[in-house]
Amino acid sequence: MNNEITIENIHEEAKKLGVEIDHHESDLYIPITPETTELVKRYKSRSNVTTFTETTLPDRKPCVCCGHVSNKRTPIRAWYDIPFAYQPFWDKVEESTRRKIENGHWK
Repeated sequence: MNNEITIENIHEEAKKLGVEIDHHESDLYIPITPETTELVKRYKSRSNVTTFTETTLPDRKPCVCCGHVSNKRTPIRAWYDIPFAYQPFWDKVEESTRRKIENGHWK
């Protein structure tokens, strides 16, 4: 039994885990958890996966004792960024392409 996950099914596998899913265009974002880490370990293209940390906006309130304004951001949570793996994006591209072909935009 092949336990490897591909770009074609990692989005569906993440949905099965019930984790929050976000995206930017075709890039799939899933929070880093023990479950998603196991998912990424099984992902065929795991060498392309990066991470980022979502942060709060800087607290721009001046300090009451000295007036210093901090640019410190508070980390909220960490995410995996899986390039080109947000399947709904590709479904829309495929549908749009199909319509253009049917309407004679490409001959």
